Amino acid sequence: MQKICPLFCAFAASLLFSAVIGVRSDKGILCGTINQNGLGKIPWAMALYHKGQYFGGGSLVTPGLVLTAAHIVLGKSAGDIKARAGVRDLLSGERGFLVEDRQVVKIISHEAFDYISGGNNLALLFLDSPFELKAHIATICLPRSSEQKFAGRSCAVFGWGKRAFPDDQPMLTPQKIDLPIVEDAQCQEQLRRTTLGPNFLLPANVLCAGDRDACSLFGGSPLFCSLEQDPLRFEQVGIASWGMGCGQENVPAVYTNVAKLSDWIAPHLQQVLSIPGDLVNSMLSEPRT
Repeated sequence: MQKICPLFCAFAASLLFSAVIGVRSDKGILCGTINQNGLGKIPWAMALYHKGQYFGGGSLVTPGLVLTAAHIVLGKSAGDIKARAGVRDLLSGERGFLVEDRQVVKIISHEAFDYISGGNNLALLFLDSPFELKAHIATICLPRSSEQKFAGRSCAVFGWGKRAFPDDQPMLTPQKIDLPIVEDAQCQEQLRRTTLGPNFLLPANVLCAGDRDACSLFGGSPLFCSLEQDPLRFEQVGIASWGMGCGQENVPAVYTNVAKLSDWIAPHLQQVLSIPGDLVNSMLSEPRT
């Protein structure tokens, strides 16, 4: 592609990269910032509803785009899904809290998603209009590089999972569970001791976390770690994918590795940058290739 504006395009490209990693919103709110006021303390956490029924979690990565797991939207129509931000609990809308809903207009799942293994388990939900960012509704930072390593770091998953395996309803209040990231080799060995058997191989583009697995209905929820250069802010390293049961000890849960799939995510972000309210897109003079 011919470069017709090398200086300006370089500047615009740097702004696009900043948007991809969520450095700063157009309201001056830094990505990955916890809401210290309590309401919507994890402001990037999204509750997803299908025909009015909660079915999984997600994260706000730009004002008009939600990152989630492909397996929870499989077979669902975009028109039947709404994304809710600012959720204090699953009854927030009925209790008058400051929640906001957006209609999903398009779903893009990774073309190499493998439902059996959970490989490449991620999807992007495009919203009908962007959220206005504020203290209790904000974006999460994304990893800067596909080569980032997270093993040994202490992170957390946040969402509305089941309390125990037999339950068929999620907990009304969200749970934040602190989890260490587990080395791939150790995770694979631990999972081989389960019913998966001694020949089990970790699927593509995953990471493991915790000394016990997560319960269902956490699917799509963000796994996030503090930024190494700014411990008071956070980046999303994983998406809750699957586990062996619910709360099983010495069995890590498996998450989609967001960093390894950043090259797949980034081109799709440009599709939402022209939404009113995001000032970055208006400065792009040519599409990213």
